[in-house]
Parts: sequence; structure tokens; C-alpha cells
Amino acid sequence: MKNYLEYLESIQTPKNFQRKVEYLKYNFSKYFNQKEISVLEVGPGLGEFVHFLNQKGIKTIDLIDQDKDILQNIKQKYLVRKIFLGDISSIQIKDKYDVIFLLQVLEHIPKTKYHELLNTLYKQLNKDGKIIITVPNGNNPFSLTERYSDLTHQMLFTENSLKELPNYCNLSKTTNLDIQPYNIPPYSLINIIRIILQKIIHIFIFLGLVLNGGVYSQLLTPNITLIIAKNK
Repeated sequence: MKNYLEYLESIQTPKNFQRKVEYLKYNFSKYFNQKEISVLEVGPGLGEFVHFLNQKGIKTIDLIDQDKDILQNIKQKYLVRKIFLGDISSIQIKDKYDVIFLLQVLEHIPKTKYHELLNTLYKQLNKDGKIIITVPNGNNPFSLTERYSDLTHQMLFTENSLKELPNYCNLSKTTNLDIQPYNIPPYSLINIIRIILQKIIHIFIFLGLVLNGGVYSQLLTPNITLIIAKNK
């Protein structure tokens, strides 16, 4: 049986890795324009986000994961400051961060642990710090493939459920919220074609949701991002 690192490496190609880095660059560069900021990533995978940060010249990068092989693999390849092995709620982290980042991590965690997880992370933020969480978008029907393609996935999210998350975790009184799409970067001709076709598909999805008469959203990208900003 493959360990998790071997599994990730078996489904990843250099092209896919670079594509993920381009998504990060396009969607999040505005939050990482200063080299001096401190960043904590939860669940770093193969290091796409760390690679992106290193390209930006950011050096104060800490990682946390429950898989030792994942952490050691990234530490050997990229510039990071500290690695923490274990569950976020059981590790004593003394540092504070300007950004805490979770890319396709929250969908792996049971809902019963959201309160503990978010409150623990929130305490590690500097004033005006941000928690950035990107998850599969349940309002896009194609996200069902992602939901059930991984046995460890617990659920999908929507724009509405992400809005409820801080209140569910008792963070709503001390935060500002923003929810944004996880957009395709227009860095190539094929991506521009993908963007056009995606917008056409989203029109039909939106109309179908309206006709169904239920709760619907205008954010229909396969993934969406919640940004929780600490305001005191």
C-alpha cells in the first residue's frame, strides 16, 4: 500500500504542479506582496503553496501536517522555517501569523471539529491577520466528482455554508468575511478558452438553480475561497 506522499506523487505531474502554482499566483498574489509576512500552511500537500511563497521571496513559512513524509519532502525541496507534526489542536504553537492558509483541507475534516480547529487557528493570527480557506464548491454539480473521488472527503461547501462557518464557530463578532471564486488564471490560450466555456456552463447551472427554486449562488467555480480577517 502506498503512503499518502507516494499517492500524491503518483497522481501529480510537473504540468499539474505548475498549473496549481499558477492558480495560487492568480487568486492570492494580492495577499502576499510583502516579503516580511509570516505564513502558516495547514496540510501542504506536495508544496505547491510553499513553492509559490518562495517565488514571492517570503521566508517565514511554517507548516503543519499529520504526515511526517509530507513535511520532510517539502523541507528538503523548499525554504521553510518550522514544521509541526500532528493535529493542529494538540500542538503548542507560540508564533503568530499574518496569514494561515488551508487549500482543500477543510473538506477532509469532520464538522464536529470545525469549532476547535477555527478557534485554534484564529488565536494564532496577528491583528489584521487572515485565514484563507479554499474548498470544493457544492453549488457546482461537477464538484460531486471531487467529493466522492477521495474517500477521506467529508463534505462539500457552498457560498451560504461558508458564510455561516464563522458564526458556527463563534468567530463572527471579531471578523470580516469575504468569499471569492477560485478562478482560472488567463495565462494561456487554452485557459482563456476554458474560462469562456466555464462561464457558458455557469449560466446554465445558475438558471437551473433558479428554476429549481432553492438557495442558489452566483459563485459557481469548482472551488471557492473563504477569507476570515481578524479585526481586533
